[in-house]
Amino acid sequence: MASEAKGSSRRQLLKGIVLGGVAVATTSAIGYTGIKPIDDDAQKSKGSDPTFDGNGIQLPPLTSDPPHREGSVYFRSDLLQMRLDDGTSYYTLQKQQVFSKGGVILAPIPQTIVVWRAQFDCTVTAIKAYQDTGSGSVVTGYNGSTNLLNGNTTISKSATWQDGGSIAEAVVSAGDSIAIAVVSVSGSPNYLVIQIEMTQP
Repeated sequence: MASEAKGSSRRQLLKGIVLGGVAVATTSAIGYTGIKPIDDDAQKSKGSDPTFDGNGIQLPPLTSDPPHREGSVYFRSDLLQMRLDDGTSYYTLQKQQVFSKGGVILAPIPQTIVVWRAQFDCTVTAIKAYQDTGSGSVVTGYNGSTNLLNGNTTISKSATWQDGGSIAEAVVSAGDSIAIAVVSVSGSPNYLVIQIEMTQP
Protein backbone atom coordinates (compact mmCIF):
# COMPACT_ATOMS: atom_id res chain seq x y z
CA MET A 1 0.00 0.00 0.00
CA ALA A 2 2.80 2.41 0.87
CA SER A 3 4.47 1.69 -2.45
CA GLU A 4 1.24 2.27 -4.36
CA ALA A 5 0.59 5.60 -2.56
CA LYS A 6 4.14 6.72 -3.32
CA GLY A 7 3.68 5.87 -7.02
CA SER A 8 0.41 7.81 -7.14
CA SER A 9 2.06 10.88 -5.59
CA ARG A 10 4.92 10.64 -8.07
CA ARG A 11 2.50 10.59 -11.02
CA GLN A 12 0.64 13.64 -9.67
CA LEU A 13 3.93 15.52 -9.36
CA LEU A 14 4.98 14.66 -12.90
CA LYS A 15 1.76 16.11 -14.32
CA GLY A 16 2.86 19.62 -13.36
CA ILE A 17 6.51 19.45 -14.43
CA VAL A 18 8.03 22.05 -16.74
CA LEU A 19 11.50 21.27 -18.08
CA GLY A 20 13.75 24.20 -18.97
CA GLY A 21 10.71 26.47 -19.41
CA VAL A 22 9.05 23.96 -21.83
CA ALA A 23 5.64 22.63 -20.89
CA VAL A 24 5.43 18.86 -20.77
CA ALA A 25 2.67 16.28 -20.84
CA THR A 26 2.75 12.91 -19.15
CA THR A 27 2.12 9.46 -20.61
CA SER A 28 1.57 6.36 -18.58
CA ALA A 29 1.51 2.61 -18.95
CA ILE A 30 1.33 -0.21 -16.44
CA GLY A 31 4.09 0.46 -13.92
CA TYR A 32 5.56 3.30 -16.07
CA THR A 33 5.17 7.06 -16.23
CA GLY A 34 6.90 9.00 -19.01
CA ILE A 35 7.32 12.63 -20.03
CA LYS A 36 7.13 14.19 -23.48
CA PRO A 37 7.38 17.90 -24.55
CA ILE A 38 4.25 19.59 -25.85
CA ASP A 39 4.79 20.56 -29.49
CA ASP A 40 3.98 24.30 -29.51
CA ASP A 41 4.30 24.54 -33.30
CA ALA A 42 1.83 21.74 -33.74
CA GLN A 43 -0.57 23.45 -31.36
CA LYS A 44 -0.28 26.75 -33.25
CA SER A 45 -0.81 25.09 -36.63
CA LYS A 46 -4.25 23.91 -35.56
CA GLY A 47 -5.50 27.48 -35.83
CA SER A 48 -4.38 30.61 -37.65
CA ASP A 49 -4.14 34.14 -36.30
CA PRO A 50 -4.84 36.78 -39.00
CA THR A 51 -3.08 39.46 -36.94
CA PHE A 52 0.31 37.77 -37.20
CA ASP A 53 2.38 36.51 -40.11
CA GLY A 54 6.00 36.38 -41.24
CA ASN A 55 6.08 40.19 -41.47
CA GLY A 56 5.02 40.71 -37.87
CA ILE A 57 1.83 41.89 -36.20
CA GLN A 58 -0.97 43.49 -38.22
CA LEU A 59 -3.05 45.77 -36.01
CA PRO A 60 -6.78 45.95 -36.71
CA PRO A 61 -7.41 48.89 -39.13
CA LEU A 62 -10.32 51.06 -37.99
CA THR A 63 -11.81 54.30 -39.29
CA SER A 64 -13.16 55.42 -35.89
CA ASP A 65 -12.30 54.85 -32.26
CA PRO A 66 -13.92 51.67 -30.88
CA PRO A 67 -15.67 51.34 -27.50
CA HIS A 68 -13.17 51.74 -24.68
CA ARG A 69 -11.15 48.69 -23.65
CA GLU A 70 -8.16 49.34 -21.43
CA GLY A 71 -4.86 48.26 -22.96
CA SER A 72 -6.08 47.86 -26.54
CA VAL A 73 -3.93 49.10 -29.44
CA TYR A 74 -5.26 49.61 -32.95
CA PHE A 75 -4.54 51.46 -36.21
CA ARG A 76 -6.69 54.39 -37.38
CA SER A 77 -6.37 53.87 -41.12
CA ASP A 78 -8.21 57.12 -41.92
CA LEU A 79 -5.71 59.17 -39.89
CA LEU A 80 -2.64 56.93 -40.38
CA GLN A 81 -2.22 56.81 -36.61
CA MET A 82 -1.57 54.05 -34.11
CA ARG A 83 -3.79 54.50 -31.06
CA LEU A 84 -3.68 53.32 -27.44
CA ASP A 85 -6.77 53.04 -25.21
CA ASP A 86 -6.27 53.42 -21.44
CA GLY A 87 -9.91 52.60 -20.75
CA THR A 88 -10.94 56.25 -20.51
CA SER A 89 -9.08 58.15 -23.24
CA TYR A 90 -7.40 57.43 -26.57
CA TYR A 91 -3.78 58.41 -27.19
CA THR A 92 -1.91 58.71 -30.48
CA LEU A 93 1.44 56.91 -30.53
CA GLN A 94 3.76 59.17 -32.52
CA LYS A 95 5.81 57.78 -35.41
CA GLN A 96 8.58 60.20 -34.47
CA GLN A 97 9.74 61.27 -31.05
CA VAL A 98 9.31 65.06 -30.80
CA PHE A 99 11.47 66.89 -28.26
CA SER A 100 13.33 70.14 -27.67
CA LYS A 101 16.56 71.39 -26.13
CA GLY A 102 17.24 74.92 -25.02
CA GLY A 103 17.58 77.22 -22.06
CA VAL A 104 16.79 80.46 -20.29
CA ILE A 105 19.46 83.17 -20.25
CA LEU A 106 19.05 85.53 -17.28
CA ALA A 107 20.33 89.13 -17.58
CA PRO A 108 21.35 88.21 -21.13
CA ILE A 109 24.54 89.30 -22.82
CA PRO A 110 25.98 88.05 -26.14
CA GLN A 111 27.14 84.48 -25.60
CA THR A 112 26.98 80.92 -26.94
CA ILE A 113 25.98 78.10 -24.58
CA VAL A 114 26.17 74.40 -25.35
CA VAL A 115 22.96 72.81 -24.03
CA TRP A 116 23.09 69.22 -25.30
CA ARG A 117 25.39 66.49 -26.56
CA ALA A 118 23.28 64.53 -29.05
CA GLN A 119 22.85 60.95 -27.88
CA PHE A 120 21.41 59.80 -31.22
CA ASP A 121 20.84 61.01 -34.78
CA CYS A 122 18.01 63.52 -35.05
CA THR A 123 16.57 66.34 -37.18
CA VAL A 124 16.16 70.02 -36.29
CA THR A 125 12.67 71.24 -37.22
CA ALA A 126 12.54 74.75 -35.71
CA ILE A 127 14.12 77.28 -33.38
CA LYS A 128 11.81 79.30 -31.13
CA ALA A 129 12.74 82.42 -29.17
CA TYR A 130 11.12 84.43 -26.37
CA GLN A 131 11.98 87.82 -24.80
CA ASP A 132 10.10 88.77 -21.64
CA THR A 133 10.13 92.56 -22.14
CA GLY A 134 11.12 94.86 -24.98
CA SER A 135 12.15 93.56 -28.39
CA GLY A 136 15.01 93.50 -30.87
CA SER A 137 17.31 90.85 -29.37
CA VAL A 138 18.98 88.63 -31.96
CA VAL A 139 19.39 84.88 -31.34
CA THR A 140 20.21 81.64 -33.13
CA GLY A 141 21.31 78.05 -32.57
CA TYR A 142 24.39 76.06 -33.55
CA ASN A 143 25.46 72.52 -34.27
CA GLY A 144 29.10 72.80 -33.35
CA SER A 145 30.15 75.96 -35.21
CA THR A 146 27.44 75.68 -37.89
CA ASN A 147 24.45 78.03 -37.68
CA LEU A 148 21.22 76.03 -37.66
CA LEU A 149 19.28 78.93 -39.22
CA ASN A 150 19.64 80.50 -42.65
CA GLY A 151 19.96 83.80 -40.80
CA ASN A 152 19.90 84.91 -37.18
CA THR A 153 16.41 85.73 -35.93
CA THR A 154 15.39 89.07 -34.42
CA ILE A 155 12.69 88.98 -31.74
CA SER A 156 10.09 91.52 -32.85
CA LYS A 157 7.61 91.37 -29.95
CA SER A 158 7.89 90.89 -26.20
CA ALA A 159 6.34 87.96 -24.27
CA THR A 160 5.55 86.11 -27.51
CA TRP A 161 7.12 82.96 -28.90
CA GLN A 162 8.74 83.72 -32.24
CA ASP A 163 9.75 81.22 -34.90
CA GLY A 164 13.35 81.53 -36.08
CA GLY A 165 12.56 80.91 -39.75
CA SER A 166 13.95 78.38 -42.20
CA ILE A 167 16.45 75.78 -41.03
CA ALA A 168 19.80 75.72 -42.81
CA GLU A 169 21.35 72.72 -41.03
CA ALA A 170 18.76 70.13 -40.00
CA VAL A 171 20.92 67.02 -39.61
CA VAL A 172 22.27 66.24 -36.14
CA SER A 173 24.46 63.19 -35.60
CA ALA A 174 25.12 61.33 -32.36
CA GLY A 175 27.89 63.13 -30.50
CA ASP A 176 27.23 66.60 -31.99
CA SER A 177 27.17 69.61 -29.67
CA ILE A 178 23.98 71.67 -29.85
CA ALA A 179 24.18 75.26 -28.64
CA ILE A 180 21.92 78.28 -28.22
CA ALA A 181 23.35 81.73 -28.92
CA VAL A 182 22.53 85.33 -28.01
CA VAL A 183 24.00 87.42 -30.84
CA SER A 184 22.92 90.79 -29.47
CA VAL A 185 20.58 92.15 -26.80
CA SER A 186 17.99 94.92 -27.21
CA GLY A 187 14.95 96.14 -25.28
CA SER A 188 16.40 95.53 -21.80
CA PRO A 189 14.98 92.02 -21.29
CA ASN A 190 15.24 90.30 -17.93
CA TYR A 191 15.67 87.02 -19.73
CA LEU A 192 15.67 85.36 -23.13
CA VAL A 193 14.55 81.83 -23.95
CA ILE A 194 15.87 79.89 -26.93
CA GLN A 195 14.39 76.49 -27.76
CA ILE A 196 15.62 74.12 -30.48
CA GLU A 197 12.92 71.68 -31.61
CA MET A 198 13.87 68.27 -33.03
CA THR A 199 12.53 64.90 -34.03
CA GLN A 200 14.10 61.47 -33.87
CA PRO A 201 15.35 60.54 -36.40
